Amino acid sequence: MDQLKMKKVTKVVFASVLLFALALSLIFALSSYAATTARAEVTLSGSGTAADPYLIGTKAELEEFRDIIIGANGQTQNRTACARLTADIDLEGNESNQWVPIGNSGYTNGDYNSFQGIFDGADHTVSGLYINQPSKTCLGFFGNARNATIKRLTVRGSITGLRRLGGIVGSIGDSYGSNCTIYKCTNECTIYSPYEGTSDATTGNHVGGIVGYVYKNGTVINACVNKGNISTAVRTTPNNNGYTYHEAYAGGIVGFSINGTLTIKNCVNYGNISSATGVAGIVAYATGENSVITGCFNKGTITSNPTWNGSTPSDCKCGGIAGMTYADITHCGNEGNIVAHGSNVGGIVSFVYGADYEVSCCYNTGNISGATYGVGGIVAQGSYVPVTNCYNAGNITINTTSGNIAGIITSVYNSTTSYVFNYGRLIENVSYSYKARGAIVATTGNGAAVNHAYYLNTGYGRGIGWNSNKSGPEAGCSSTALTAEQMRNQSSFAGWDFDNVWYMGADHPELRHVHDFSYELEGDTVTATCDRPFCTVAGGEVHKLTLHAPTLDTVGGEGSPLATLDETELASFNAATGLNVTTADIVYQVRQGDEVTDLAEAPTARGDYTAMLPVNDLVIRVDYKIDKPRQNVSVSMGSWTEGEPACDPVLVGNLAGLPVTYFYKVRGAEDSTYTTVKPGLEGYYTVKAVVAESETYSEEAVTANFSIKVIRTSVVTEEGTPNSVVDNLDEDLAISLLSEEEQTLYDGGESLRVYLEVKAESETTEISAEDKTAARAAVEESGASEGMYLDLSLFKKIGENEPTAVHESENAFDITVDVPEELATPDFGYIRTYSVIRVHNGVATELPTTYANGKISFSTDRFSTYLIAYSDNFDEDGDYIEFTTTVTGELVRYVDDQNIGDTVTVTYKITHNDGFNSLLLIPQYDTEVFSIQSISASEVALGAATVTQGDGTKKILLENTGAKYASLDGENEFFLTVTYSILAPAAGEFEFGLDLTSEGEN
Repeated sequence: MDQLKMKKVTKVVFASVLLFALALSLIFALSSYAATTARAEVTLSGSGTAADPYLIGTKAELEEFRDIIIGANGQTQNRTACARLTADIDLEGNESNQWVPIGNSGYTNGDYNSFQGIFDGADHTVSGLYINQPSKTCLGFFGNARNATIKRLTVRGSITGLRRLGGIVGSIGDSYGSNCTIYKCTNECTIYSPYEGTSDATTGNHVGGIVGYVYKNGTVINACVNKGNISTAVRTTPNNNGYTYHEAYAGGIVGFSINGTLTIKNCVNYGNISSATGVAGIVAYATGENSVITGCFNKGTITSNPTWNGSTPSDCKCGGIAGMTYADITHCGNEGNIVAHGSNVGGIVSFVYGADYEVSCCYNTGNISGATYGVGGIVAQGSYVPVTNCYNAGNITINTTSGNIAGIITSVYNSTTSYVFNYGRLIENVSYSYKARGAIVATTGNGAAVNHAYYLNTGYGRGIGWNSNKSGPEAGCSSTALTAEQMRNQSSFAGWDFDNVWYMGADHPELRHVHDFSYELEGDTVTATCDRPFCTVAGGEVHKLTLHAPTLDTVGGEGSPLATLDETELASFNAATGLNVTTADIVYQVRQGDEVTDLAEAPTARGDYTAMLPVNDLVIRVDYKIDKPRQNVSVSMGSWTEGEPACDPVLVGNLAGLPVTYFYKVRGAEDSTYTTVKPGLEGYYTVKAVVAESETYSEEAVTANFSIKVIRTSVVTEEGTPNSVVDNLDEDLAISLLSEEEQTLYDGGESLRVYLEVKAESETTEISAEDKTAARAAVEESGASEGMYLDLSLFKKIGENEPTAVHESENAFDITVDVPEELATPDFGYIRTYSVIRVHNGVATELPTTYANGKISFSTDRFSTYLIAYSDNFDEDGDYIEFTTTVTGELVRYVDDQNIGDTVTVTYKITHNDGFNSLLLIPQYDTEVFSIQSISASEVALGAATVTQGDGTKKILLENTGAKYASLDGENEFFLTVTYSILAPAAGEFEFGLDLTSEGEN
């Protein structure tokens, strides 16, 4: 009891000293570099109120807002102005372009000139934040804040300053209060204080990833993250009082908090934190009574540095979660290693005082090394403080002969430690005879109780060290060693709550996740978000609940007078949050002007109403109206084809004969575009019928959709592809391609497009080798020749849907293709016919084809690969000039091996009955033995004619470039001499003939 009284008196005196020191520090510290650079004025969107905040999307706009808060650059100061970011912003900071914080431009009469509005980062990032002011205080994105809300903001950059440094806010609170909310903010700034400090905690270094310094009651920091490294300088020389260490506090979330309740929940630190005498992953110092630290985790390395001349501070106040605090610490975990160079080091907390506080549901898996004494895997110093449902799995390495080393808590006096286990090892590198060390507790004293305590049997012989009399554990204190196998067995932990607190992990029990929901109201919906890090809520971290207005909107109507909740949404919301919201919680009010009256039940009479549903500490309100009855009319309007007579709206149900006005707009367009002019062009539209109000009935407005449709058909050909048409592609043929679903869409007003794509084989249009092989086989069988390959593809398109390929159709398409130019002209004297080979699904089929006027026509119901083939046949029915041919000279000549290369000369006497322009002569001979070497004709007979040898050596063309061929002496004859070379050994008689055709007389 005497100890408890002494503790309370000490706290009162300590607080008085701190208040005095705080006042001095406030007056001294805030000669901050508040002057800002003059620049062009920027006009901000919004009015700066909570309902209509300034919208900020650029660096210049952010500087403008800062100047409004601090009253710089000619701005009228408004410290309660509100803002919301609309984009990420790069401050482009450097030595010559340093950020001047928002708030804290001066200090007068206890007022820090604090920011007092709402700042919504809207999940945006401010990068390039640079501050290098080693002699200045209260530095961060915000300098000082009071009665402010700062949320959903990430900052990135570098901050160097004297003290009270924070990535989001340097300092919170002044003589007029604190009461700030920091929600879902992230610091990615590196923060450093080079100040060597004093022995006074209030004027030492105060550095935090989110907030450096908090003064007075009411600040809540929720769901924040620090990713920046935080550090303070180490004193290298004694100060004026001879101290070789100083009070330097660095925390991943908060550096220092005093004289007020502080709540830190659901925060995570990833940064490495280093300082001299106060260092922790979440908060280094928080001595405001009734503070709360819950749902917080540290994953960074925590280092307590040695001070001047290498000496070790006697008290380094080092903790994975907290350093020195008067706070409940629950549902927290440390996973970062702790490297200490002094005493009082805890895996969770260094100092926590008072029977009013507890450490529960916490774990430590980080290793602790370098400490001198007073080391606990969970708590270093915590007299009177119960420790329950906690475990340590980190190893503690001891290099000194000092005592008070324990896996859970160093000493238990007038308190209970229960439902704990230690899975880590105590590694003693130095022999130590005093037994004030234990795998669970180091020492026990009066009023101590230790039960349901277990530790892994790693060879360390004691679970609980000696009591103050050095005679062993205090009565009522016990622990049990377990093997690794027993640690994995739930039955080893009799009496533990495995339904709500614990579950069995792979190696030992693990703590269950405990949700911590925050609730936000927007319109008719409450959103519940679990802010606890690493949330495992089924279905995600966010759950919504929407209140739906009654569907009864007219007296006597068919709708329900009850507001409703979606049953599935409600079940999910309640299951996740643990609330018990029901439809029975919905209440109703009637609104008559400014007067509001509660109702006992859901209304059905005409009036203006509000349905309300309380959810946690929020109330969803949905306003609705029950009006005069309506006739429940309906409107319809048929669709039609563009160019045809338009349909008229049909209104059903206007029994009272009230006036009706019809309006039209493009479907999906804004209602402001409605017009009384009926459309006439293709498109999708909405008709609205407005039935006028009467004394009996309310105005009605009903709508219906309709369309003006078209059918478009076309043939698409690429460059280099012969022109093609579909002769019978009309509406009936196009509609025949539709499926039942497509027919329904078309009947409902959707337009239809059908088009045939015709592509000749090219570098971009490839015909498969398989199709070519099948077509070639069909051509060879018919004796024709390959011409041009085509790819025919048919497509249909309904409305705005993507085109669909049609591979087969029920009805045939009549297709006409121009004969390709390169296939149009046969040799003179020959007739060319055409055929079409279709290859579909690997099967080649010759289609019936007609040819006329350079065009090929065929019908098909398959769309794939096509080949235009051709055949050339001699025109025996041509109107030729009659010729008589006489062969003179040798018809027979003996040929043997020695005569290869010799020649045979044949002279043809050609007699004709009239003149001609050109003459095609085809010598008849054995082409395996002979080839034509030369041709000559009698010049007198031919006049100015030329002789051309074509198509290898088989054909000869005589063309008259002047007058037509005629004899000069009345003789219609001339001579043609052909010399043949012998190609191969042969013997016997060989005949030489001559076929002649002519274009006839001009």
